[in-house]
Amino acid sequence: MSLEDLGNIGEFVAAVVVVVSLIYLALQIRQNTRSVRMASHHGLMSEFRTNVRLLTQDPELGRLFQEGLEHPQELSELDRGRFGSMVAGTVQIYEELYAHYRAGLIERELWESRKGNLSYFMSLPGPLAWWRGEATFLPGRRGSEQVSEEFRRLVENQISPFDAAVSRKERGALQED
Repeated sequence: MSLEDLGNIGEFVAAVVVVVSLIYLALQIRQNTRSVRMASHHGLMSEFRTNVRLLTQDPELGRLFQEGLEHPQELSELDRGRFGSMVAGTVQIYEELYAHYRAGLIERELWESRKGNLSYFMSLPGPLAWWRGEATFLPGRRGSEQVSEEFRRLVENQISPFDAAVSRKERGALQED
């Protein structure tokens, strides 16, 4: 066997090692991507659970939140501020969830289910009043100004069908009277 033959064998072995290394690296990246997605999912769901825990463990806070969802105009100025803070925190979780979805860190199915929850939440009188600046913890500042432009458009698209449905319902009720 000549020196040239040994060199060719060495090159072949090196090429095989490179291919095996690339396959191993691809598997590691795939595993890491899965881990990052799971951590992202867990962190965001933990935020939702923390909100629920706060509202269920503190009856006064739970009452305030429930009252604010349905009848924000009946809250005192102090309670409107507290309610606005709770809504802002909730909307920020949704915005973060959306950012994670756009970055590919959470699955489409999870985002779509949460987007439905967001639509419902934002259709309630209290969150809608916060969005429009009518019940906020930052006087004179609309909730819609506290989120990114892209997320604002998404929420506006979710709110519009509810506004149209409410308007139709109100017009129907007026016509019946």
